[in-house]
Order: sequence, then C-alpha cells, then structure tokens
Amino acid sequence: MDGKDALKPFNPIPPETATVRWERWIARFDNYLVAKNITQDARKRALLLHLAGEEVFEIHLGLEQAEDETYAQLKTKLSEYFAPKRNVEYEVYVFRQASQLPSETLDKFAARLRQLANNCEFHEKEREIKSQIIQKCINPKIREKGLRELNFSLDDLLKYGRSLEATTAQAHNMSTVNAGAEAPSNVPTVHRMTHYKPKKSHKPRGPGNGDKKQSCWGCGGKWPHDKKEKCPAWGKECRKCHKQNHFAKYCKSQGRTENNFISTEPTTVYSYGQETYNVDLYRTALSISKTQPYRYNLQLNGVPTTMEIDTGAAVSLISEQQFKKLKVGQQALQLHTEGLPRLRTYAGNCINPLGKTELEAREADTIHKLKVLVVPGNGPNLIGRDWLEIIKLDWPQVFHLDGESWISKHPKLFEPGLGTLKDTTIKLHVNPEITPRYMKARTVPFALRDKVDKEIDRLEKEGVIRPVSYSDWASPVVPVLKATGEVRICGDYKQTLPSSCMLILR
Repeated sequence: MDGKDALKPFNPIPPETATVRWERWIARFDNYLVAKNITQDARKRALLLHLAGEEVFEIHLGLEQAEDETYAQLKTKLSEYFAPKRNVEYEVYVFRQASQLPSETLDKFAARLRQLANNCEFHEKEREIKSQIIQKCINPKIREKGLRELNFSLDDLLKYGRSLEATTAQAHNMSTVNAGAEAPSNVPTVHRMTHYKPKKSHKPRGPGNGDKKQSCWGCGGKWPHDKKEKCPAWGKECRKCHKQNHFAKYCKSQGRTENNFISTEPTTVYSYGQETYNVDLYRTALSISKTQPYRYNLQLNGVPTTMEIDTGAAVSLISEQQFKKLKVGQQALQLHTEGLPRLRTYAGNCINPLGKTELEAREADTIHKLKVLVVPGNGPNLIGRDWLEIIKLDWPQVFHLDGESWISKHPKLFEPGLGTLKDTTIKLHVNPEITPRYMKARTVPFALRDKVDKEIDRLEKEGVIRPVSYSDWASPVVPVLKATGEVRICGDYKQTLPSSCMLILR
C-alpha cells in the first residue's frame, strides 16, 4: 500500500461537524477501494479500521460486536454512530435559513444548498434550490430574473448568474482603470486615520448655540441652572466611567473592551477536504466591569491547573506557558501541527495555534483523555464546549458564594430592619393646574382591623411612614391579606393621582 495515496485518519472532533465530515471521508474511502482494486470483504473491513485511525478503532471496540462482521455491517454501524438519524423538519428549517454570503459566488451558494437539501427529503430538490436562490440571493437582478422568467430552470438561473457576476467584475475593473487607479488590485488600500484628543474637562455644561434642547450635560436638568443652586451632578462620581461631575445616564464615555479570542459573529466555515476549519471563541472582559470570570480547577497530567469556563468557545485551549509545565512521566508532551483550526478574534484576525495535544484531565475521581489546542503566550486557559460535553462540572462549586465573607465585608447591608436611601432627596413634580384631592377613608373589615393597626405601627417604627396633622392629598388604604396571615398596606391612587397629575421631566 502506497503511503502517499493513503487517506488521513478521521478526526471525530469537533462533534458538531462529524456527521458531514464522516460522509465525505467514507465516500473517499470507497473510491480508494475501487482505485486499489480491493474486493475482498475482510480486506475492506481491515483497511477501514486501519485507515480511520486509532480513535475510530476505539469507538468500534465500544460498539456492539457481531460475529463474522462484514464490511457493509461495519460501515453501517460507524455511520449510525457518527451520523445519527436526522430530524427532517429541523433540516428543512436549516435549509430555509440559508442565505448567500457576501463573499460567496452563486455557484458556491447553490452547491451549499445542494448539500443541505440532501438531508431534507425534498420531492423536487431542483425546484426547492431554485426557490431558495431567488429568495436569499444577494443580487436583486437574479431575483428579478427568476421571478419574471417562470420557465427558467435551475441551470438557466445559474448560467444567468455566472454571466451577471462576470460582467459585474469586468465593469468594476474597467471603472477602476478609467478612474486613474494605477496600483495593482492585490495592493491593499490604505485608509486615513483620524485621531481625536480626549476632552480634558468633565465639568457639567450646557449645549451650544445650535442645540434646541436646553438641558445640562451633567445632570440632564434645565440649563442654565439657577444661580442659587449648583448642578446636582457636581462632585458626584459616574458609575459608568468613574469620572466626576456627571451622572451615568448622561455619560458620553465609551467603555473600552479588552479582547481575548472573541468574535461577535458565529461565522464558522469548514473545509472538509483539508480537515481544517475556523472556530469562533466568545470571551470578553470589560475594563470597567468588576465581575470575575468563572474558574474551575482540574489536574492536567497531574499538574493542578486553573481554567476559565467559556460556554461560547467551541474548543478548549491552554497557553504556551501552561503547556511547558505538562509532561508525560519525565517526557514533554508531543505537539501535533496537522489539521489545526484557525481561531478568529473580535477584529476578524486569525490566531494560528502552535499545535494540539492529548492529555489526561482529572476531575474528582474521573480521568478523561481529551484533546486541547495550544496558543502562544501566557493567557488564560479556557474550557470550551468540547470539554463541557465530556466533563460534568460541579456547577454548585463553580457558583459557590461564601455568605459569611460577604456579611463580614458589608455588615451594614445585612443589619436587621429595613434599609433606607440616604443623602438623596426625591421630589414629585405635580401639575399645578390639578386641584388636590382628599379622599374619604374606606371602612376596614372588622376581622382585619387589628392586623392593619399592627402593620401601620410597624411601618411607622421602620420609618416608612410618619403621622401628619394636615395634608392636601389623601388616598384610601387597601389592605391585602398575605398567605402567611399578615396584611400588606397598599394605597389606591386611581382617583387621587390620575395620569394628568404627574409631570415627567426628561
């Protein structure tokens, strides 16, 4: 057997794409058998287990074994493992959601739709693909052509699309030359960058002459302020940017983001022929956020390792610095560089991993053999979805909160009694054209009188209410009986405070 012609072993990771990649691999294996003129059933079976690789061989050992297993039986068994029975309704949904990508030609879009249609059990596959192209293509001229020419077949529509794409590209090149562009097309364009100096003063101020709304930029109130009163935001710290003299609601600062292997668009692209694929990792940390990431402690090859849990990451990874600490006995781990994914950052740049390796991860009394990517630098180690499917984390431990430490750290927040908002005055702005209303008290049921009096005394003791001798406004009390037998005191403001009474200041 010529080693140059042999197939590469099948990699079942990531499991999200194993179904499609296995179908392509087994089709190439059947072509390989025909090319080598291998017809004996025993040789076919042995070659499949050998060329598929060690992982597929171990999977086969874990499946139910049959005596005198044929090649067809082995192929069916592995196909059922990697390609479980599909949900046709879901596959149709995926087909209907497929749209042409900006960088995708019409032929590539049609090929992708053909691949998706194979799982949908359509009776008229060509008609469904044509309909999807008309609805989801980018070029409106192709859509108009498909709607106008009812007798157009799928091949006719694709031919028209190829011609339209070719003429569009040619016309674009001609317009570029006519505009005097002498640089070749492969030279990247340089865009001018404008730098803005940060504003030194953060003092509350009013709008310019061109602004229509006369409001303070610091507190949002009327501008200019009364000479006898200063801006309420003066001397206060913004909760968003932690600068002085303005409220967070009117903060104009933009929070900076520290990116570490993140992507906001899940644009996973796979190239099954070369066994390479892009993997998006979702991980971000705001510089103004004080929330710490969730971490979990594992033993990797016997070395205690702290890893951050990232449910948005498709794969797990460790840093180069951590990789150098891990060994197998007295020997360093082997780093494989074949079939590596490309990690996409927030800005769309690709990070090339150093390699991938296999290690033992111990969690409690369970040991798992897992694959992990190694990335340059000394950044955090991430647990992605591929590990989370295998390792059953102790989530109560991950989200454990030490209550006693919080109580000792913030004793005033946990004192008995009702908390109050201090050093803040709240004013209700009432429409002066509305006449105050003083409603007559309603009769309290005799069975609830003692409970109502007891609740009123408690609210007065807690400082929620206070007695007054005179008031322009009065609303009747509505006692609500709780399931515990106690009473909640509520007020009925429907008659005393209609919507026209209150003035909303913006």
